[in-house]
Amino acid sequence: MNKKLVIGTAQFGVNYGIANSLGQVKSKEAKKILDYSLSEDINYIDTATSYGESEKVLGGLDVNRFKIITKIPKIPYNQTNVYDWLESSVLDSLNRLNVKSIYSLLLHSPEDLLGVHGLTLYKGLRELKSKGIVKKIGVSVYSIDEIEVITDKYDIDIIQCPLNLVDRSLVESGWHKRLKKMGIEIHVRSIFMQGLLLMKKDLIPNNFSKWKNIWNKWHSWIEEKNINTLDACIAFVSSIDEIDRIIVGVDSLKHLEEIVQSYKLKQVNEFPNISSNDIDLINPSLWKKS
Repeated sequence: MNKKLVIGTAQFGVNYGIANSLGQVKSKEAKKILDYSLSEDINYIDTATSYGESEKVLGGLDVNRFKIITKIPKIPYNQTNVYDWLESSVLDSLNRLNVKSIYSLLLHSPEDLLGVHGLTLYKGLRELKSKGIVKKIGVSVYSIDEIEVITDKYDIDIIQCPLNLVDRSLVESGWHKRLKKMGIEIHVRSIFMQGLLLMKKDLIPNNFSKWKNIWNKWHSWIEEKNINTLDACIAFVSSIDEIDRIIVGVDSLKHLEEIVQSYKLKQVNEFPNISSNDIDLINPSLWKKS
């Protein structure tokens, strides 16, 4: 029933998300979240070395029953032995996670594959896969352009990318269908825009006022249809058959219970046209500069 859902664990390691009012998830609450996940047939976890203590927290909670997706950061400046750096980074992650192998290893900076060390990095990823340390390899991207150049050059297993009611570039470009035909798994994240789509209109930070027409239209539609924001966000990504995994960042057990309940119901079957191609809005890494 809930097999497409993946537990996003950024909040396990840092104060993540623009709408996060609870702060970093405590270890006790994280255990409740994971136990509940298994009881609901959710057995995928998404984490990253850049998520603060997330991997370490997970390592203390026995995550061997889960299929783990983790991400390694950008190649350090002046790093010359990329292969050794990659292997060391992955083994460090396994050590923190307290596991012998993981389901998938993604690059947090896919542009590294297009740089001078790209081929060496890719060979290293393939080697880790052949050794059984990772089952699948892939990249975490922000833009459709990155998908095009990387899939044209390399044979990868997974693309993780944003998809939500505002950022529909994956679908509007047709890449969801192209990736499916290529046999590449599609994992989507940012389905709530880090909580921005769940916030009450009067609580949206001032630096997003530039896009007030989007928020006005979104909240007017929500009020008119008498629909819960969370239900609409989840139903939208769930309606796209080509999506293999839906990553949901959670900050409490209650939050996850609400997400699971909404995912099971899928009562929303129409959506407002609030999509945008404005990179300053749809790319969270640029929010502080906007």
